[in-house]
Amino acid sequence: MPLNKVENPVWRGKNPFMSHDDAARVGRTIQELYFKARGKLPRRVVIHKRTPFIKSERLGFQEGVRGVDALNLIEINATPLRYVASRLVKGQIDEDRWPVKRGTVVALDRYSALLWIHGVAAALNPQRNYFQGKRRIPSPVLVHGKVERPLQQRERSHPRRPSPPETCAGGEARRAALARFKSELSAEGVATMSLEETALP
Repeated sequence: MPLNKVENPVWRGKNPFMSHDDAARVGRTIQELYFKARGKLPRRVVIHKRTPFIKSERLGFQEGVRGVDALNLIEINATPLRYVASRLVKGQIDEDRWPVKRGTVVALDRYSALLWIHGVAAALNPQRNYFQGKRRIPSPVLVHGKVERPLQQRERSHPRRPSPPETCAGGEARRAALARFKSELSAEGVATMSLEETALP
């Protein structure tokens, strides 16, 4: 999504947040861009950033994406956590020589989970593992969020959504993986947006 200027940021300490009007405008822009590209409105909108969504943002986005079935407001942050995988050795749990498998999710509560977007993957040889990070132990990201109810939403069942990208190799590889994931979601009627793409005055 192109850069959008935040006209009236709400400051909480040193962190800028969106006002109700700014958030509503971003929501409408998401729908307009998706409609121009697909000729129809998205069934689901996913917005993610690295700070919590305050009340003005939640209400503004709900207003801005009227008619959409589901609105996901997701907070994603890095963690300092380091884990290695476990394995069964003669009936006993022991440490594995490899990091945690890529795509592993550990639910912390109803709305939060640890997600490994970088880690061990299956190699071409099924007897082997592949890990791009060499000796570095990857950290999970902390994902927190829930489904908000946009105004005037209609209840409807949906097919299963694509799984998230299985790589976070950094730089171009990470951006390419996210782009592929967003493309898959777009084909399923899901619009995604990162609030890192907005601009302050």
